[in-house]
Amino acid sequence: MIKNLLYTLKHLMQVLLVILILCSTICIAKAQANKNILATIGNKTITIAEFKARSEFTVRPVNYKDKTITLNNLIIEKILALEAGKNYPLASHLGFQARLKGIKEQTMRELLYRNVAYNKTAVDNSKIKSTYTLSKREYELEFYRMHKNMAQRIKTVIDSASEKIDNIFKDLSEVVGNQPVRKVNYKDPDDDAIHEALYSKPLHVGEVVGPIELSNGEYLVMKVLNWTTYPLIGEIDQQEQWSIVQEKEHRILASKVWQSYQSKIMRGKKIEFNGKTFIQLAHWARDKYLSEQNKKTLAENGISEIPFKASGLDLSAPFFTFENRTWTVGDFRDELMSHPFLFRTTHLDTINFNEQFKLAVVDIMKDHCLTREAYKKSLDKEEDVARTVEMWKDAFVANDQQKNVIEAAIKKGRIMENDALEILKYWESYVSDLQKKYKSSVNVNVAAFQNIPLTKIDMVALKPGMPYPNIVPNFPTFVYSKTFDFIIQKE
Repeated sequence: MIKNLLYTLKHLMQVLLVILILCSTICIAKAQANKNILATIGNKTITIAEFKARSEFTVRPVNYKDKTITLNNLIIEKILALEAGKNYPLASHLGFQARLKGIKEQTMRELLYRNVAYNKTAVDNSKIKSTYTLSKREYELEFYRMHKNMAQRIKTVIDSASEKIDNIFKDLSEVVGNQPVRKVNYKDPDDDAIHEALYSKPLHVGEVVGPIELSNGEYLVMKVLNWTTYPLIGEIDQQEQWSIVQEKEHRILASKVWQSYQSKIMRGKKIEFNGKTFIQLAHWARDKYLSEQNKKTLAENGISEIPFKASGLDLSAPFFTFENRTWTVGDFRDELMSHPFLFRTTHLDTINFNEQFKLAVVDIMKDHCLTREAYKKSLDKEEDVARTVEMWKDAFVANDQQKNVIEAAIKKGRIMENDALEILKYWESYVSDLQKKYKSSVNVNVAAFQNIPLTKIDMVALKPGMPYPNIVPNFPTFVYSKTFDFIIQKE
């Protein structure tokens, strides 16, 4: 009896110990998570990382540079999203739903990349050391971009008769109309293939590099005209350069692993285009996007979204076959609602357009397969994905809520549509009422806030080549006065 009692007590103590450990682990995890929370607004939160990103990865107008005003606007954005409720007008908008879906799935693919490539690669220290030495060089290059056929002809000449190389560059210069010269240093955001060609080994004046294939399918041939080494004197500069080299070489290596992973996912898969439909769509897109205005847009943004419509196109027509499924023009248009159409290059012309159009379709279907893999790994359940989607949704809803409030006031005759000062006064009064309403729901970690340094330098951070290139939404500009303060009351 006593023996059984002791056994039971011992077992109970073990269970209690396990419970205590679990509770302790949960409490530590919650405490760690809370350290990253800068502000809570009802059931919504702003993390320290989100605050810094929203402040520094997009342009804040002059009146919003103050750190307190910055935070207040982010808090008001959350309040407006709360005020809109669950049945906000945007909720039923198909374009809005598709955009959020696209942002979520892009974030999932980015997380997939980190999990299968970036976090699983490390660069050998000797590689970093040799590249660090070469990274001090700035090259002066004569360079020419070209299509695949031209690159193959040039490679044949280079491989067979080196004495004709000068003639090749002379002929290329005459075709272009001048001698294109460019200076390149290691910090430039060039294609990985260019960095590897220039900084993997020492190059000499007169040496020809290429033709090398770029990630967008184009080719580049370069000749070294000169190079200069810029020594790094201070220890801080040396450490900074070492970190830059370390990160870039890690990213380049991870990119190769990522390419290998994508090849594995796409192995055995092919797209068979319906020739007639392909030509129709390619010609439609070419006529629409090779105008001078859209060429400029492509050059400035490096991205092109093609909003397919039914004008002149049969949505039921077969476009291509992929994985034993026939995709119609309508199916592909639906896919584009959450994944904008991207060209790999801004150097589009009538010669290469059809090929680049085909590559853009291939890239969309590749992302389609990668997204499927991300769902299989339940990456849609990850906190980073949920937070990213919530951040964009709140930004969209808050802006829509502001528009709806002002439009409702105009419709009711409370303010005049063309009276900017009257609209401003009405809006400030509305925000003041919200401030009172949500006063008890807002809590700011003042100590953490005071320790966050913010730069006042304007910068727009982008993710080139992504369907949604902006890292964060535009900065919210709801109020620019410290009168609307959610921080003072907490001090």
